[in-house]
Amino acid sequence: MAALTAGVMVSGIGLAGRTDDARRATQGFEALVNAARLLCSGAPGGSLSCRVDVGSGVIRVEGRKVSLVLRGNVVREATVPVPFDGGVREIGSGEYVLTLVSGWTGEEIRIG
Repeated sequence: MAALTAGVMVSGIGLAGRTDDARRATQGFEALVNAARLLCSGAPGGSLSCRVDVGSGVIRVEGRKVSLVLRGNVVREATVPVPFDGGVREIGSGEYVLTLVSGWTGEEIRIG
């Protein structure tokens, strides 16, 4: 797979599992959504999957789903507009799926 590099400004956001950090977790999900938007906005045609490393988190994309694997409860924030329906669900320990409004294709994109 070809790799595309995009220089972006990022900021760390922790995602602690404590109930008193609900607001911080919400901000963390917003950061994940923004990272997914950045990924999808730059994805070229030709493939149905891509993988993006964002700080200590990993975004895996397959078809219409964006799977976010968090490492050390830290993700990095990046912002670019793209259609997104706001759906977020946990599919495993520290792994989440975000559902996009429309399908897209892409190759491997590394951000940072």
